[in-house]
Formats: sequence, structure tokens, C-alpha cells
Amino acid sequence: MAEAAKLVKRKALSIRDRRFLALYFQHHGNGTRAALAFARELGQEISEDTASVRASQYLSRIRKSDEFQAKLDEAGLDDLAIITKARELMDAKKPILDFKTGDVLGEAIDGQTQIRALELVTGWRGRTPKQVVAFEEDLPAIVFEVQAEGRAE
Repeated sequence: MAEAAKLVKRKALSIRDRRFLALYFQHHGNGTRAALAFARELGQEISEDTASVRASQYLSRIRKSDEFQAKLDEAGLDDLAIITKARELMDAKKPILDFKTGDVLGEAIDGQTQIRALELVTGWRGRTPKQVVAFEEDLPAIVFEVQAEGRAE
């Protein structure tokens, strides 16, 4: 399957895409702030709503590029690494504290961290996790919608 993925011809990143990506990392992964900064560099004033839409458009193109996918691979963020990390994040816990003493009484499942981290990690690869109404031991199941390579979304 990896061989088939390499046969798909994708467009290289444009100069604008590369600049947005640099600003995206400078703004710690905040696409809206990156788009606002990029617009200012271009002498444009845009609203946060417009910046959010532009960021989504840029990231959609960038995530599909071979160049970006290769950078993820070089950084050790291939599909296997993402699946491994996602599995670790599914076990995230937070301490239960005694409000009077500050002592740790135990641990609780940190569902918010689990889901947010999973969304972030899978987003790097263009995957989209969605929460479904399926519960196992009172925990929501996470399902990945994976598109076949080369198909329109």
C-alpha cells in the first residue's frame, strides 16, 4: 500500500503554502493566528473568521502534499508512530487531588486530553477522528475515517 501511495502525483507546495507553514509553526500550530500574520505581511486586514477559513484551506492543501508527508516521515511521524502514540493517548489519566491538602488521592481518565491529543496527532496525517455513539465501559470509541489515496474528499 505504501508503494501505491508513492505513485500518486501530488502538487508541490507553493511559495505561499511554505510561508503559511512557517508561520503556522511560529504560532505554535495556531492556524488562525498564522493566517492573520500572513495577511498582515501581504498588507491585508482580515477578520478572525476569514483567517480561520484561510488557515483551513492552507492546511488542507499542505497536509496532502508529498513534501509535507515526507517531512513527517523524516521526523519519525509515520502511520505506525501515530497509531502507537494514539494508543498511548487513549490511556491518558489525570490526578485526583484533595482540595484541602493537595494530596493525590488517585487517578481519573482524562478524556478531554485523550480526544484533543488524538485529533492533533491524526490531523498531521490528514486523518479525521470522530466521536461516535458507541460506548465500551462508559468510554466513547474513536473511529478513523480513512480515505483511499488519490480520491477526492
